[in-house]
Amino acid sequence: MDILKIHREAFQIEADKGRFLIIVWSSRGADIGPILDYAALINAQFPEAYLAQILIEDETELAASFGIDESPVLMIMREQIILYLEPALPEPEIFEGLLRRANSLDMARVRAEIQQQKEAEMAMFSRRVCPTAKRSA
Repeated sequence: MDILKIHREAFQIEADKGRFLIIVWSSRGADIGPILDYAALINAQFPEAYLAQILIEDETELAASFGIDESPVLMIMREQIILYLEPALPEPEIFEGLLRRANSLDMARVRAEIQQQKEAEMAMFSRRVCPTAKRSA
């Protein structure tokens, strides 16, 4: 399996395709051994998934947009939704379990839950009124 090297523009293109993306954010010169182990697992069990690496030093703005400032960080995305974003690379058994759970999710249901949460947040936001504002009767 090839490991995609992604930059800001390619990230948007790949995300827009709605692919099952496993992204490892790392530093230049970091040990890529664990990433290669992930590649073998993904290739064998999740052929629809794509493994990518983003170098934090080259994409500081993109990394900052996700709150990433350390290395390594694992991100799992499906259909433009981030399902997992945590520092450190888990052991292969844990990684495999994460991928199985991410792959088995009903993404229509996930999107519906996200939409409900956004609507609830907007409802709360719209109820907030400045205490000094005049209210009509």
